[in-house]
Amino acid sequence: MRKNILVILIITLLSCNKSNSFQIEPNAVKKVIDFYKGECILIKNAESKCYEIELSKSELLNYDVNSIDYHAGNIAYILYKNLNDKNYDNVKVKIIINNGDNFDFNYSVKELSEVESYMSNFEEITNLIKNKEYKKLFYQFDKSFDANEKSINIMFNNVENKLGKLNDIYCSGFKNFETDACGKVIEFKAVLMYEKMAINMFLCLSKKNKKLVLLLIP
Repeated sequence: MRKNILVILIITLLSCNKSNSFQIEPNAVKKVIDFYKGECILIKNAESKCYEIELSKSELLNYDVNSIDYHAGNIAYILYKNLNDKNYDNVKVKIIINNGDNFDFNYSVKELSEVESYMSNFEEITNLIKNKEYKKLFYQFDKSFDANEKSINIMFNNVENKLGKLNDIYCSGFKNFETDACGKVIEFKAVLMYEKMAINMFLCLSKKNKKLVLLLIP
């Protein structure tokens, strides 16, 4: 091996029906595979202190390619929460779709730590929705936005009348952006598991006060 090779790469390959005796961080990789299936390669670049994860052959990612940026955030966050190794600065995510298209994303530990600080807000909001506490949900909105308690109630009642009982809500990703009206925000993509089918919901939280500025069911 040449002495000028400075980058140490440790690779683990795991698919839904394969295992590798040289796995690194097998628990973290398993968490990603449990969510997305398909095949996953995890690399640690020791020099740059960066984890690089590549996902391919995932039915979910191929089906929901329009939300690929949310899913990339989710993949990075799953790793961040489950890595035993804390000596790293970044998580790079590469997603390969069956048609050959690929997408690359990069998240700093600081960014993922910030996401973690919003998860209690996400859980509080989704618990209010599960428990049909729409009045309390109304008070989660930023006061500067024209939220309507009655409209919130009607929206969720209409969805439940069509799709049956709401069984669960889980997070399937996030992304950060900035708007003229809201300033800097973090938007979570949630999946609402109703009896008849699952649907998406988007929750936008202001980075100024962690209050809701948008709740959307497309």
